[in-house]
Amino acid sequence: MTLRARALAAVIAVCSLGCAPKGQRAVIVAAQAEVRSSAVSPPRALDIRPKARRYVVDPTRSRFVLTGADIFTGEHEGTFTSWRASVTIEDRPILRAEVDTDSLQVDVPAAAGFLKRHYLETHLHPTATLVGTLSKTDGPQGEHVVAGTAFVHGVRRGIRFVGTLHEEGDDYRFAASFLVSRKEFDIRYSPLEPFVREDVRITIDVHATPVRED
Repeated sequence: MTLRARALAAVIAVCSLGCAPKGQRAVIVAAQAEVRSSAVSPPRALDIRPKARRYVVDPTRSRFVLTGADIFTGEHEGTFTSWRASVTIEDRPILRAEVDTDSLQVDVPAAAGFLKRHYLETHLHPTATLVGTLSKTDGPQGEHVVAGTAFVHGVRRGIRFVGTLHEEGDDYRFAASFLVSRKEFDIRYSPLEPFVREDVRITIDVHATPVRED
């Protein structure tokens, strides 16, 4: 191994150990396994009492941020300018969300096109979706779990993550931050894999308002 190759390997190792993000990691499983798990576990009451049958997320009052990193320039944030989500109140409140992947924007504008073309491949996979249930955990007041199926980059996976749900007048706010391996959804670009962190942090802080039904 040349001196230059050894130095590069050392940089990658240091970054892998010292720059790895910490925090909640979403549970990713085969989609069928998540469906079976949700089917057998009993629904738990929410910490709140919804006043409407359906709620719609207001993107203008919500945050949906992705944070990734490479070993040269550090962390970078991205978001999507076009996405929608709603919650229908049933035995288990059902969450449905859809993202237009081509609406990605990042804090380095010149990189957006590259990421959409080579990582997200938005020309092949223009939308990403999440359908799941929301239920109370055994944890502290306000802590709830989302469990369901994510369809991202043409790959379907079961997903489970924890967040907090709070009332704000007639509205509700749900917030969560968790890590996901992009490779679970086959999001990779071989020439740059040694230099790009595998984990992506997803931060959501969504504000849902009731839909009035006549």
